[in-house]
Amino acid sequence: MLEVKNLKVVFHQNCNPVVAVNEFSFSITSGETLGLVGESGSGKTVSSLALLGLLNNKNVSISGNAFLNLQQPVDLLQLTEKQLTAIRGRHIAMIMQEPMQAFNPLFTCGHQVAETIRKHTALNKNDAIEKVLQLFEKVKLPNPLQISKRYPHQLSGGQLQRVAIAMAISCNPSLLIADEPTTALDASVQKDILVLLQQLQSENNMSMLFISHDLEAVKLIAHRTLVVHAGQIVEQGKTETLFAHPIQDYTKELLQSRLSTFKKNSVIGEKIILSVENLNKSYNQRQGLLRSPKNITNAVDNISFTIKQGETLGIAGESGSGKTTLAKLLLRLIETDSGKIKLNEEDLTHYPIRTKQEWRKKIQAVFQNPHGSLDPEMTVGRQLTEVMQLHDSPQNATIVKNKIIDWFEKVGLTEQHFNRFPHELSSGQKQRLCIARALIPAPDLLICDEAVSALDVSVQAKILELINSLQQQFHFGCIFISHDLKVIRQMCDNVLVMKDGKADCYLETEKLFKQPPTTYSEILLKSIL
Repeated sequence: MLEVKNLKVVFHQNCNPVVAVNEFSFSITSGETLGLVGESGSGKTVSSLALLGLLNNKNVSISGNAFLNLQQPVDLLQLTEKQLTAIRGRHIAMIMQEPMQAFNPLFTCGHQVAETIRKHTALNKNDAIEKVLQLFEKVKLPNPLQISKRYPHQLSGGQLQRVAIAMAISCNPSLLIADEPTTALDASVQKDILVLLQQLQSENNMSMLFISHDLEAVKLIAHRTLVVHAGQIVEQGKTETLFAHPIQDYTKELLQSRLSTFKKNSVIGEKIILSVENLNKSYNQRQGLLRSPKNITNAVDNISFTIKQGETLGIAGESGSGKTTLAKLLLRLIETDSGKIKLNEEDLTHYPIRTKQEWRKKIQAVFQNPHGSLDPEMTVGRQLTEVMQLHDSPQNATIVKNKIIDWFEKVGLTEQHFNRFPHELSSGQKQRLCIARALIPAPDLLICDEAVSALDVSVQAKILELINSLQQQFHFGCIFISHDLKVIRQMCDNVLVMKDGKADCYLETEKLFKQPPTTYSEILLKSIL
């Protein structure tokens, strides 16, 4: 179905060429899934974007061949933009790593999926809408009709990723490029999506390039696996054989990193850093600007908990359960309906949202989507310089830069990244930058909303250990929101499980994993890959 020969992608930055993809050669047969694994920044996503002609930039040069077997082989790298437009979506579809970038914020999700269907098929408007609802049911979206009428910003990251998957499979493509398709999904939905992709593949004899840092997902779905490092292919073979008997040292290290035995180790103090009492937040879903509310969604429903010095509270639950809304309430990014949020005994709910109080630097956050957390027009070095100048005593530029480079090294970046812009970094690199930025002000409370979901396993363990070591040093409290229950178990002292905005259970981590107290928490634990 696809044969790639000597694919090379070079970025020209300030007259210094950076080889992102160096002579990739591989093939995918009909009905086959090829897994593509490697660390963040290894060239996985860049190679897929090059195949689809989505790297059109005067500072990028692409060479090689990529033959797609339709009625007759066509070289994707030699096609015009008009020719590629006819192929994209119909013959080749892609599930993007960051779903928010795949949608137009001005149109509803249902409209955008229906638009794709109508562009590449003969279905009329009503039939296209009906197919959209069927697709939303297939990808396990709750209330498909309601979701179809919502805009992208009104959905959680996991829900939006499922809409992206529905859009990608809407026209039964011959080749599906899935770039981290389950990264934003909770564990219970991950398996469903992987099974769904396998079913669709079987029904339509669809080929798939499955890009992921989740090695367990690759092991489950891929027939063959390609291992890449620093822009080069280092090993490839049948997935079962490669996982059981890796040949190259890098592959061995990569596979070993998924078996990390890191365990949180910190001392919990007596002082309560954060106290949350009966917190509530609801949203009204309206049919029009002048009409009365149609539906009321209780996004956060009577939530209470405390966090002490050095304690890490895990917040788990399916996508759309209210985890991120709770984080936004704690950060005072949105108003509460009722309840109290106390930081060091200070009631934060008394302050207007836009107030610039001293307490704001005491709560820092790392969000799920690093792309939306960074200024696209500023170099990453300048962005961290602003944070350091804002929260630290005045120092000369050399000292500030050296401190920033130290932080880069702590989170797995290098001095070379200092003058780069966010779009020149991989998603994993951008997330590492966001983690460094959040830790610079030495906060009392750090809120991590899926902070390691965009990171490959080898870096994930390093970041978790970094957060843990800094927590031991500075004794800050931490809220760790994640759909990855293995990470929750590693990092957290206590866990709050949320379902439909409510607290399903709230107890010590080991008690939860040894004997889940509710049916829902038991289902969540059984879904771990």
